[in-house]
Amino acid sequence: MRLGAFISAVAIVASLHAPLKAQEVPVYDIPETNPVYFFHRIGDPQEQFTISPEQLREHLDCLRENGYGLVTFKEYMTQEFSAIEGKRPAVLTFDDAWLSQFRYRGSTIDPDSAIGILESYKQQYPDFRVTATFFVSTAPSRNPAWHDAVFGQRGKEALKLEYLIGNGYEIGAHGYDHESMRGMTPGQVRENLECFLTVMDRYLPGYPIESFAYPYGFYPSPEGDAVVKEFFSYSAGVWGIPAPLGRQWRVQRIEITPDNHLDACPPKILDEPVLEPVPGSSSQLPFREKPF
Repeated sequence: MRLGAFISAVAIVASLHAPLKAQEVPVYDIPETNPVYFFHRIGDPQEQFTISPEQLREHLDCLRENGYGLVTFKEYMTQEFSAIEGKRPAVLTFDDAWLSQFRYRGSTIDPDSAIGILESYKQQYPDFRVTATFFVSTAPSRNPAWHDAVFGQRGKEALKLEYLIGNGYEIGAHGYDHESMRGMTPGQVRENLECFLTVMDRYLPGYPIESFAYPYGFYPSPEGDAVVKEFFSYSAGVWGIPAPLGRQWRVQRIEITPDNHLDACPPKILDEPVLEPVPGSSSQLPFREKPF
């Protein structure tokens, strides 16, 4: 369905999501040594943005063996770590709602999809808390080689999203159609997010979505970013190095690839701060963590 067709429904759904004023967004001083990872596809590691099922399992092994526990992105941002009993928190996030993240084969979850791996690991190691945040886009991609539905199987969108919620995972926003917000006007940012919420309300009525990941990692203008803050409480960037909190409402994430899936775990801590530019900005912030 075309974007403009949602306009009549958008006002109704948007009214159900009370905006947060920018000054009401909480700021937390989270330790900078806690990794926030993001993944795309699970499959043939020769393909772009793809790691193998075994590499995902090895990454989980590394976190478990090094004393980490998994929390959702929202839990990380609010410092809600009670579920991991004093272990160091780590976050797994999955972008774009690819089929390989959650695939049904008949009525059975594919054991080599991300959810199949996570749920199996949960059963194998009951003392290791397993959870993740899935940042989804709701509209079919303009590129037919990508996917044509949330998690790639039309008609199973609500089934999969309800399964995730029911099994302790978080659903986050990744925009309506995965269009870059760089260059969008504030009005375009608002329309995009309202349309996203309209679709999500069909699949998960009343589910509060509080976390947002910027498509392609590109940020809108400060005025556009203020609109994003009206809809969501916490946001995630990309570009590889976790940013310290205390001065911003988002953190950066470490992208996991076939080349770094073990080097990035556990993160390498440097004695001296390292300056890294914030993407889309001329400013620099101090970082104490160089992941790989």
